[in-house]
Amino acid sequence: MFLALAKGLAARETSIRLHGISAIPNAEFISSLQLEAMQFYPYAKVHDKPVSSRFGKLHPDLLEIAKACFQQCGILPDPVYDSALLLFIYESIKTEKLPNDGSVLWLHSGGQTGWSGYASELQQLCSL
Repeated sequence: MFLALAKGLAARETSIRLHGISAIPNAEFISSLQLEAMQFYPYAKVHDKPVSSRFGKLHPDLLEIAKACFQQCGILPDPVYDSALLLFIYESIKTEKLPNDGSVLWLHSGGQTGWSGYASELQQLCSL
């Protein structure tokens, strides 16, 4: 999807910055994707997964960002991938890794079924 977005933006001849977050913590993959995207669109940047989490263990920061998204937007991000992306966006703007000079488009990829392994966390979240 990232490369398709890069190609689409290039075709529109725009200078909108495109940031992608890789769910795969593999430096070689990220570097390869970055190089391929830059061939089409010089404003593309690929970042590695910002929050590490062991399988079956929900990082507390991910739960907090999921709660905030649910409370503020009524959208329940999945507990791993979308929550990590939202946390990355929030922290990157806060630390000025990403500029705070415009809108952010978050492509919500679904994933609510990921909550099935976190029943107590989901119950806590939904009781807000």
